[in-house]
Parts: sequence; C-alpha cells; structure tokens
Amino acid sequence: MKRHVLSVLSLMVALVVVLAACSSGNKPDSSASASSSASASGGSPAGEAKLEMWTFNELHKTFYDDMAKRWNEANPDKKIQLSVSVFPYEDMHNKLLVALQSGTGAPDLADIELNKFPNFLKGEPQLIPLNDIVEPEITNLVKSRLDIYAKDGQYYGIDFHVGAAVIYYNKEILDKAGVNPDEIVTWADYEAAGKKGAGRHRRPDDDARDVRHLVADAAGRAGSGQRRLANRRRAAEYHERGRSRTA
Repeated sequence: MKRHVLSVLSLMVALVVVLAACSSGNKPDSSASASSSASASGGSPAGEAKLEMWTFNELHKTFYDDMAKRWNEANPDKKIQLSVSVFPYEDMHNKLLVALQSGTGAPDLADIELNKFPNFLKGEPQLIPLNDIVEPEITNLVKSRLDIYAKDGQYYGIDFHVGAAVIYYNKEILDKAGVNPDEIVTWADYEAAGKKGAGRHRRPDDDARDVRHLVADAAGRAGSGQRRLANRRRAAEYHERGRSRTA
C-alpha cells in the first residue's frame, strides 16, 4: 500500500511539490472544527487513486485543490481524487503525530509546517522516504532547505516554497553610524555593520523578526547534522538578544 501511495505521490510532485510547508506569514486557521473538500465531484471512477491530505491553512487547501485539478487535466489517464481537510494549526500537527505513532488514521499526504517538522523526525520516522523523488531533482532544489526534512540520508519531506526577502535601509542613519551598505557583501559584513550601529536606533518588531530568521537560516547552511542545527539555534538566539535590547 505504501508503495502505491508513493507512486501516486511521485506523479503529483511533477506538478506540485507537497508534504512540507515552509514557515510563512500566513496565519494558521484557528477554526474549532475542520473543513474538508474533494478536488473532484462525485464518486471515484475506476482507476483513479483516492488520496487524503491534511493541512492547517485554508489557502494551502485552495492551492492543493487547484494543483490536483491541473494534474487531472494534464494527465487524463492518471487522474487522482484528492480530499483535503483543514484543521486548526496545533490540532492538525498533534493529530498527525498521534496517528503516525499509533499506526492508524494517518492521511496519505500531510502539509507539515516547517517549525513542527523536527517532531516527526524523532526516533524512527513514520513518514515515507522520498529519496526516489528528491535525488533526481536535487540539483534543481535548495539543498539547505531539503536538509530540514532529512535524517540519516533519507528525505521525508519536500519544501514547495522559498520566499524572497528584501533588506532595505535608511542611508542617513547608516552614514551617521559610519556604515557603507555597498561594502556589505557577506553575512559577516552584515553582522559587523550591525555592531557599529548597535544601540543607536530602534528597529520595528516585524523587521527585526524577519531579518533574524533570514540570518539564522543563512548561518544554518554551514556544516552538517547536529552542527547545522546548533548553528541555526545560536544565530536565532543571537538575534533574539539583539531584538530584546532594541525593543
């Protein structure tokens, strides 16, 4: 059964990469009850694979429903019936973890939020490895993002979104601090520039949060395994302390 589901998933990934959602600005759905819908109406015609999926965001559900529809239009001989259920954020992840640990009730696909994924890699992961999907495309993907979903050489999730980020600055403030933005090329340069202006100006909370996450991600790219996770934690803690001092 697992092989059948993985085979169908391989077909879906050609159009939309699923199984792991990146952390984003979208707020999790906080409804007390879950909502669900099928991507196609009526029963399941012979030959169509039925797949159940859980997510924590209504917008994600809309996206997956649309991708399933596009898949069916492009592959009339390999149609799928995708039923997407939306649960409140914490409820979905807790329910999924219990289902996987108990070995019953888990869906075929799960939209796991980035910060929750480490919980699903503890002990022996109960997710299906996706190496046969990831490895042929690994040169076209951001490997540092894939590493978040990996353990012992196995990839258990695929990131389908990497958001772009823009850093903007006030030239007058940087001039007063003696910082030349044109000389900021590396993350070390960025950190040094920040130290020059430390304590001079306050930063809006949202900007501090976004930059902190950006630098934490970058710092986490060096090294491997536990070293990478430690780097990410140290970078996040450093920028959290900086935000607290300027708040």
